[in-house]
Amino acid sequence: VECCFIDPKGPAFPGAIGIDSDNKIAGLARIASAIKSKGSQAILQIYHGGRMVEPELIGGRTPVAPSAIAAPREGATTPQALTGEEVEVMITKFGDAVNRAIKAGFDGVEIHAANGYLLDQFFTDYQNQREDAWGGSLENRLRLTLEVIRAVRNKIGREAMLGVRISQGKVNDFQHKWQEGEAGALKVFALLQEAGVDYIHITEYKAWLPAFENNDRSLVELARVGAPDTVIIANGGLDDGERAEE
Repeated sequence: VECCFIDPKGPAFPGAIGIDSDNKIAGLARIASAIKSKGSQAILQIYHGGRMVEPELIGGRTPVAPSAIAAPREGATTPQALTGEEVEVMITKFGDAVNRAIKAGFDGVEIHAANGYLLDQFFTDYQNQREDAWGGSLENRLRLTLEVIRAVRNKIGREAMLGVRISQGKVNDFQHKWQEGEAGALKVFALLQEAGVDYIHITEYKAWLPAFENNDRSLVELARVGAPDTVIIANGGLDDGERAEE
């Protein structure tokens, strides 16, 4: 169940589902029950839209982001940069959302750290201009995602499923590449595995292409090297059935 926002300032598009308050539990429980009644497991994807949120979706308030840099679209609002204290609060909000998901009957959660939303904004070099512990190096930029993973794992224990979705491309920048290249990608996947996820869900605009110039491995192949003990979900454009089989 995709894109469920964890904070009142989090919905990135009209009609998004929320899990930002306890009064959302009953409705989400109906979804989880319907899925599980057919013998499947129910996983809830949780996210925050960050600078991709339009003020009119959140009562005219200013969206938040790692840095005060507007999204590259006409009329986009310049977001408010989160303070260090507010970043810590955001981690707590992800944990609170997970508690609600489990109460609603979901078997686990997927942390959405892809596609240009808040966690991805922290990881993206040109969107994160911070000079504190949440910006700069690859490890610092990925730190928020890792801290959210750890906080969520502490909430749900080892029994519930925990995944993370990550990507290079974004809904407003399909061609973006991680600045640290292949070596950086291997480090990213190793750090995600070390943080304790059960699976890593990768999506790419053209999933079958090499992830970086002057290299021949796709992001999926790099993930299997960097996180060899973790299940990999390979998502993204494949163009035709033959490539999908490959």
